[in-house]
Amino acid sequence: MKKESIFSILSSALTILLGGVAGLLSLLGGYAVSLFLKRDEADYPMEAFRREKASPTVGQLVSKYGEPDDVIMVNATLGNEATGVILVYSAQKFFIINGNKVKNDEISSVTFNNTATPYVAGEYQIVVNTTLRDLPYLYMNAGPDASYAKDIMASIEKYLPQTR
Repeated sequence: MKKESIFSILSSALTILLGGVAGLLSLLGGYAVSLFLKRDEADYPMEAFRREKASPTVGQLVSKYGEPDDVIMVNATLGNEATGVILVYSAQKFFIINGNKVKNDEISSVTFNNTATPYVAGEYQIVVNTTLRDLPYLYMNAGPDASYAKDIMASIEKYLPQTR
């Protein structure tokens, strides 16, 4: 149930219970709160952008590209989304990273980065550098553990050609 509906029901119930001036004020207050909570999508363009650019699920990617040879878990909390795993197709020589198909020979390097600042304890990111003009970097949050990020980096590199 939407918040506007809950406030409308509550203000109507208070009107019936209290009656008179207090009930009328309650009804007007409930209406004011519902107007305040009503959100116009034009006021929140990033939410509309996120819904529009929603990341595909692993199931959608598997139905599109077939069963992967390996799955590298980058972020367990996002395990069913493209931003949480790397799908490896070693026979076809490509990866699916953040929902993007990247061929093995298009990857120039793999590293990890600590995003922490003096004010925020950030996560480690896996950084995949590519030779693609429109997608030079791919970032994936790997959590707060440096050794885990290093293991993910090694897992990616074992599928890359050794002559890079």
